Amino acid sequence: MKTSLRKEKRKSDRKDVCVFDRLNSDTKGLLVSCDASLKEYLVHLDKTENFIIRVLDNNHLFIRHSPSIVIHLQEKVDNWINRNSFSR
Repeated sequence: MKTSLRKEKRKSDRKDVCVFDRLNSDTKGLLVSCDASLKEYLVHLDKTENFIIRVLDNNHLFIRHSPSIVIHLQEKVDNWINRNSFSR
């Protein structure tokens, strides 16, 4: 059975602890590696489009595997980067 990793804080020592959660073995998806600001943008998009299966940590997301979702997200991310980039 596949497992995934997520971070959890203990109340006693406030250190990050890795906890393994079981995923259905039929779950197919893509691991997205990104910086924290892009992760937050993707989480924002997920509120209306529901493509995130699980947020793994500050830099990794597990999303549904679909060519149409990947193309759509790539367009959204490209537009987001162009709007938030400075060039002379």
